[in-house]
Amino acid sequence: MYAILATPVLLVFALALRRLRNKNTSPLELAAALLAVIPLRQVLVPSDISGFTLLDKLLGIEVAFITAVRLFAYARDS
Repeated sequence: MYAILATPVLLVFALALRRLRNKNTSPLELAAALLAVIPLRQVLVPSDISGFTLLDKLLGIEVAFITAVRLFAYARDS
């Protein structure tokens, strides 16, 4: 479960590698990748568990961090 939780972190590494190779990444590519991460909660957490779990909190923090970093990079480039 925690290996799959690392998926957003792998997205950040892929984005960083593309930037190092001077290939611009479309904001739509990142948005599509982040939207693909959202259904992970439905797969990893049984439906009988209600409320926020540790998995929810970690996924939320990762997605928010990735979005904030990308927005900062976009604002700095503009």
